Amino acid sequence: MPAYDVVVLGAGPAGTSAALRLAALGHRTALVERSDFPRPHVGESLSPGIGNILDYLGLPGLATAASGLSDLPGWLLWDDPEPRPILPEQRGPACMVDRARFDALLLDAARTRGVAVLQPARLLASERNGDTWRLTIRHGAAEMRLHTRLLLDATGRAGQRPRRRLPLSAETLSICARVEAGTLPHATHIEALPEGWLWGSPHPAGDYRIMAFVDPVNSLRPAARLSALLERSRLFNAAQGRVTAVLVRPATAHCDAEPWREGRIKLGDAAFALDPLSSSGVEKAMRFALQTVIAVNTLLREPTSTELAREFYEDRLTQAVITHGRWTAGYYARAFGMAEQPFWQARAKPWQLPSDGDASPWWERLRLALAEPASAESVDAPPLPPISALNDPVHAWNRPVALCPELRIVQVPCVIDDCVRRGAAVAHPALAHPVAFLAGVELVPLLDAVPVVGSLGQLVGQWADTVPRQAAVRMAGWLLQRGVLRLV
Repeated sequence: MPAYDVVVLGAGPAGTSAALRLAALGHRTALVERSDFPRPHVGESLSPGIGNILDYLGLPGLATAASGLSDLPGWLLWDDPEPRPILPEQRGPACMVDRARFDALLLDAARTRGVAVLQPARLLASERNGDTWRLTIRHGAAEMRLHTRLLLDATGRAGQRPRRRLPLSAETLSICARVEAGTLPHATHIEALPEGWLWGSPHPAGDYRIMAFVDPVNSLRPAARLSALLERSRLFNAAQGRVTAVLVRPATAHCDAEPWREGRIKLGDAAFALDPLSSSGVEKAMRFALQTVIAVNTLLREPTSTELAREFYEDRLTQAVITHGRWTAGYYARAFGMAEQPFWQARAKPWQLPSDGDASPWWERLRLALAEPASAESVDAPPLPPISALNDPVHAWNRPVALCPELRIVQVPCVIDDCVRRGAAVAHPALAHPVAFLAGVELVPLLDAVPVVGSLGQLVGQWADTVPRQAAVRMAGWLLQRGVLRLV
């Protein structure tokens, strides 16, 4: 009976990324995928951050290998009464890929790097015995049994049972279709309409893909609803009457009611499915999968740190939900002339969860976190400012510097050597959450020098013994802007 450290269910981008990284960390990893590849898949737009993730996995250029179309121009009709262009340099290195090929290339990389891939295969039964799972898998025509210490669920939206799914926003359907190349200009288009919104882009297969996002309640059939939207559209009107292959998919933002259970952890869309407005679902799913791997690696290497690993996982998931929810509601609220339309009113509301006496502790913590007022600071620390952000640097250089009295040093989960550790972090009213690292450098040891130096210039000079001088200047500017440091 094969024994593994981790079995991952689902070979989408999140599951395969997790399996790749776990194998790289030396863990015996199996990946169970129920479908043959290549398989068609909606969700073909990759946001700019995907490149960094693929580089981290040692797969540079994989998006391009998946027939990716990059440097596409765009047109946006959303927060202005007239369409405005979006230049490729404004969008960053986003691209459209053949998702079937992209997923297959990721899976091929997992095979070559030591992941045991079972495909087509599906989980028939699972039983927890002590600290081990016993799994019954149907692989092709045969049944097989596996032992594993941990089970990762990356089965996507389809993997969530309805009773465990927490809707975070108004229910949304996506209506997907395609038109022949040349029907619309070779550019990405996004348009807000009273009943929903439209997105479209050229596809590597040579045609043009269109997606409409609407309320699920309507007497019209999906094809008729899409036709009505195209008729009213200014950017997509030329596609009216020419669409084919109409499909309907759920697109509501939701999270799992209890994504971390003993020995079984969810990642990707199985844990948290984003609103499609961000067009970053693949990137965010892969990024959270890699954060989940850090928690899993901690569980496997240091079993006594289980609660710390879980705290790290749930903190990262909470931050992802809050950040995305606030950005999404704000962007829906910006749609020009739509404030009185029910579709837009429902989605411009802050995300919230109902109180439930039977809810898991995770549910209750997330509910309370969503109810808190938004901080002026984003959850992720913004980039360091340019050196010029220090106003009148010559004058400031010689002024004494001090720590803000409201600053506190707290202990939080931090990532050190691919494991979760307790580390010191800076808490301050201007920060949305405690900050342990700034530009990859531990922050608290740097601040320890503040009481023993005389001026800002001396502080930056001392920091320059540890980090490049320009980085030290930017870090000082970042801390001054937020009031963590003060000139006196």
